[in-house]
Amino acid sequence: MVAPGTVRDAYALLRAAIEDPDPVLVFEHKHLYRRLKDQWNEAPTARLGEAALRKDGATCCIITYGAAQHVALEAVADLDVAVLDLRTLWPLDDAAIASLARRTHRVLVLTEAPRTYGPGAELAARIGETCFPWLDAPVLRVGAADTPTPASPPLEAACLPSATLVRSELERLLAW
Repeated sequence: MVAPGTVRDAYALLRAAIEDPDPVLVFEHKHLYRRLKDQWNEAPTARLGEAALRKDGATCCIITYGAAQHVALEAVADLDVAVLDLRTLWPLDDAAIASLARRTHRVLVLTEAPRTYGPGAELAARIGETCFPWLDAPVLRVGAADTPTPASPPLEAACLPSATLVRSELERLLAW
């Protein structure tokens, strides 16, 4: 299950999905269409199940994927907070997740999926189970409202997590 959040990742992960002998689901985020542009001289490559560290930091980490990584990067632009882009939801890069959680001791999971029963809940549970001794605070989750996503742009913006919401939850986590 692939969820790219950049043009380069969309190209590289789609190529990896085509070359993989198993079925691969590719989730493209409609909000990123025509909003992101990128150029490169040689074809980028990616491996399924390999996360990418988009920003390094020492005080906390945000684990996210897809378009939510742009919200995370906007929220932490001036903070010493790491942002890990999963890029693939299955297989997960458990080693990268555990390494970052153990190093920063605080984790915020950010998704655009509903907060309840979604991938963010699964990620938080896995981190809690495998990294509990290293955590200084509970794993926080930020996700969309537990409602169907509305079609109206203003209502959709109110439903989805914003950089302001991520920043306030991050400050709450850092104060723990």
